[in-house]
Amino acid sequence: MKFSNELINNTIKAWQPYCDYPLTKDDAIEIIQDMRNFAIAMINLNQGDVNGKSSSFKRKTN
Repeated sequence: MKFSNELINNTIKAWQPYCDYPLTKDDAIEIIQDMRNFAIAMINLNQGDVNGKSSSFKRKTN
């Protein structure tokens, strides 16, 4: 998957304060991919689908 230079640069800018070393373009791409995968997992969990199976997780409702 290809990411724009703008997204890569913004990712470095956003995450650099949390790292002890200078982030590279490859680091930024890894962060973007990890955040994308996390978002997909959260969406699937919210929809009750974990690894293609229904989840036994039930949301607490008021």
